[in-house]
Amino acid sequence: MVAELYPAILGIARGQRCRSLMPAASLPDSAAPSPLRLAISETTYGNPYRGGQEQLTRGTYDLGELYRGVLAEELSPCGSGS
Repeated sequence: MVAELYPAILGIARGQRCRSLMPAASLPDSAAPSPLRLAISETTYGNPYRGGQEQLTRGTYDLGELYRGVLAEELSPCGSGS
């Protein structure tokens, strides 16, 4: 199975990617890349609070850079009709 994971600032409207109306979190100038924690909602996968084990990505990522990349795309806001 292949799934694309999007930051919370991305949305889908009318089958098109758009920028969420929710403001982006303040991003640090830089951060040390680190593994991302994976959790699949409504399951125990990656969720120790539901009896699962913490699951981390094999690669490391700078979350601030990921968000800046999304913002650089200058997507239309969701619900703007564009």
